[in-house]
Amino acid sequence: MFYKVNYIIVLCILITSCTMQDNKRCDLLYEKALDCWCKYSLSHDTLLLRKSEQYLDSIDCKPIKYRVFELKVSLIYLLKDYERGKDYIASFDSLDFGVGYKKNMYLKTFEALTFASQGDTIKQNQLYLEIVKDIQNYLSNNPNEESLYDLYTIKRRIESRDSIIKEIEHIRFSKLYNDDFLNALIETIT
Repeated sequence: MFYKVNYIIVLCILITSCTMQDNKRCDLLYEKALDCWCKYSLSHDTLLLRKSEQYLDSIDCKPIKYRVFELKVSLIYLLKDYERGKDYIASFDSLDFGVGYKKNMYLKTFEALTFASQGDTIKQNQLYLEIVKDIQNYLSNNPNEESLYDLYTIKRRIESRDSIIKEIEHIRFSKLYNDDFLNALIETIT
């Protein structure tokens, strides 16, 4: 009995130690990926984006899964590889996104970017309008800052700066959102 307890304790320590080492390895790989992404922003050398993506593809740790996802989407966007972006997003379950509209938002955004790269702004704008409608429907029942940010990130692609500011100022009177957040939103979006 005593040996079984000791065995279980040792096993738990080993598993915890391995998990901690894996997490450190993942954090290190993520930092290297982020560093390459930052260097790209200074040099515009797409090889840095490819290198960053290689680091991200080596990461398989749940604690940083969302950060890896966001950086990978950013890399695919910067590489203008929109079809691969749609495939990457499609590889996830809708539940991975936590919010009902998010997966479709990413899919339709990559699709809209594909149409834009082909010069088809009509289909591009139709998709952005669909995304706006989806987010507005979600916000009507679940007002929150992240979704409001998503809404205006998409709207800025199809609406004027003045129109967006006017809408945000109108939202300010509803008192659903913090003034500091709305000020930051205006600053970021416009």
